[in-house]
Amino acid sequence: MSETWRHEDLQADLAAWLKGKDRMVWQDVQLGPVGSMRPDVYTLRKSFIRPQPEAYDVKISRSDFLADATAGKVRKYQDVAAAVWYACPAGLVQCEEIPVGMGLIVRGPVGWRPMRRPMPGDGAPDSDTWMKLLMECHETMASTQRFYRGHALAARQEALRKLGGIVAAYVRNRDEALTELKELQTETEAARETSQKRQQLAVQMATRELKPKKMPCEPFACDCERH
Repeated sequence: MSETWRHEDLQADLAAWLKGKDRMVWQDVQLGPVGSMRPDVYTLRKSFIRPQPEAYDVKISRSDFLADATAGKVRKYQDVAAAVWYACPAGLVQCEEIPVGMGLIVRGPVGWRPMRRPMPGDGAPDSDTWMKLLMECHETMASTQRFYRGHALAARQEALRKLGGIVAAYVRNRDEALTELKELQTETEAARETSQKRQQLAVQMATRELKPKKMPCEPFACDCERH
């Protein structure tokens, strides 16, 4: 079953699922300066009281899982996360193979399903981690705004191209050109309003990602007989 997923696709799928759980989510972010740990997915609950930082290590092959489980790489995440999970396709790893204290969540045909809940710890972001997460959020907002500004620029360039054609048409047929000019003015105004709304929506969405809110803790169900 692991062959059906690429690592980056499974990682993105998990991040999207976690966002639906009232969490802020980062993918493949280095939690501090050069050389710091880099979990595949890192999340914080939108709560001042219980942010519950969690780190996820995505695996799509048994050899990769066994190598990391033996080396203990994932245990380093316990320094900055209160819960550490292995995430993989269903059937790739069994609960009894997961190192003590770690959790297991699997992706089946109908979505993600927690199989074993990790033991809660006292790991939390330090000042370097907080700064890195803040910088990542700022860059995401800036990239989103650049994206929509690019769309607005393309719309203006298309309008100028059409205007050039209209001017040429005006020389040939004044009445036809005036009609086309009015249509262009309407299209340009609509494109400008759409671009402004998209930029406002992008800022609002990014701001909501950064705005914490107090949410009750919803414990994961555990299907493991050992738990």
